[in-house]
Amino acid sequence: MKKLTKLQIENKNEIISNKNLSIEERRAAYNDILQMTLNPVENFDPETFDPFSDDPDYEVKRRPRQKHSGKINTFGMNPKKILEGQMIGHFESKQDLYLLFANKFNDLMDEVEDMKKEIKKLQKQ
Repeated sequence: MKKLTKLQIENKNEIISNKNLSIEERRAAYNDILQMTLNPVENFDPETFDPFSDDPDYEVKRRPRQKHSGKINTFGMNPKKILEGQMIGHFESKQDLYLLFANKFNDLMDEVEDMKKEIKKLQKQ
């Protein structure tokens, strides 16, 4: 989707708020803003996507994308205790969510490695 200018967004917001227009016109304006918000990059390539590529110091700050193999580093940290309620994840920070996923992923990787060893043992018999 083509990026909207600030003025275009303001105009779309006016359309959304204008009760004299049809619901279809108002929804169309809302969908334009929604699509721009959800898809802010033209010619999106997941291999090279970087939300900060327009930064003047991009080449200094750039972090290349790469697939990770094996375990994910946690430096031995565990996530904080999860507070359960209707608003799941409301009190978890990005760090806690990362640690939660990384620790569970690493547990699964351990199980996969154990199963691979067991399979090799069975194949040798």
